Amino acid sequence: MIDDHLQVGDGVSFSKTVSESDVYLFAGITGDFGENHVNEDKPFGAKRYT
Repeated sequence: MIDDHLQVGDGVSFSKTVSESDVYLFAGITGDFGENHVNEDKPFGAKRYT
């Protein structure tokens, strides 16, 4: 049997590449379709992260 309990000092990590789809799905959930977030021509537009 594998002992999968965490011990003091243990650590974990998680990483994910944020895709254009992730940005638009989040915008749909939050209702935040601000041009700064979803317009690829703006400084923080969706295309910047893909």
